[in-house]
Amino acid sequence: VRHAQTEWNLAGRLQGWKDSPLTPLGIEQIAATRPRVHASAYTAVYASDLGRAARTAELLVARSSTSASPMADVVVTLDERLRERSFGVLEGKTDGEMLAEHPQEVEALRHGDYNQRIGSSSESKHEVLRRL
Repeated sequence: VRHAQTEWNLAGRLQGWKDSPLTPLGIEQIAATRPRVHASAYTAVYASDLGRAARTAELLVARSSTSASPMADVVVTLDERLRERSFGVLEGKTDGEMLAEHPQEVEALRHGDYNQRIGSSSESKHEVLRRL
């Protein structure tokens, strides 16, 4: 399950390793998905250590106040290796801001070279795959 909607999703900002809180709609998305997750009776749940993913996982596993859950004893295991790709200088920016401020980096990102990093503080696709 992907993390629920965040403030930055709503604003069209690239997140990467930077974090943004879940929106009220995001909380509703989790509540709507929870019954299907609980019906599957998973015995383990793993999530990225980023707040949006961790909070989504915690809320998905949480027992409803009106019913018992087959997942009552499941603990969410957070793992930084499950983070999405780091986009370095592009994180927190809208498409327009990225194009205006970092046109070369955006072009490199669009071409999808597996070894291409977006600035010195980012990860290439190859590095992400190796991390996972």
